[in-house]
Amino acid sequence: MLTDKIENSTEEESVIELINLLKTEWNNVVETVGSNYERLHVSRTFLEAYQDSKESFVRVLNDLGTRINAVSPTSLENAVADLKLLRTEVLQNFQAYEDTRSLLEKFTLSCDIDREFYDEETEELKQIGSI
Repeated sequence: MLTDKIENSTEEESVIELINLLKTEWNNVVETVGSNYERLHVSRTFLEAYQDSKESFVRVLNDLGTRINAVSPTSLENAVADLKLLRTEVLQNFQAYEDTRSLLEKFTLSCDIDREFYDEETEELKQIGSI
């Protein structure tokens, strides 16, 4: 055994110190891995929620765009009524925009890497909201 080979107490003390140092380093590694896993899990949860919200929001935008393009100027009264309905729907769906933007911001805050792409996407969403 290792302890049988140790001849004096200073060597024994240095081995004990080394073992304690290794235990401390191991505990740090375990803590870091656990922390990284938790952050990854949180980021993934936010990303999945953002992607679902974005798909829903884009579908609504596409539908509204199609309906706006379908408004015909044949009858001004009908066109105004259609545009008022569309305006109401846009305002109702503005909360979906806010939810999507909020989820994206939460996700980017939880990220350690590759934030640039999602920062650009956040800016694009902000531009859509300012129209």
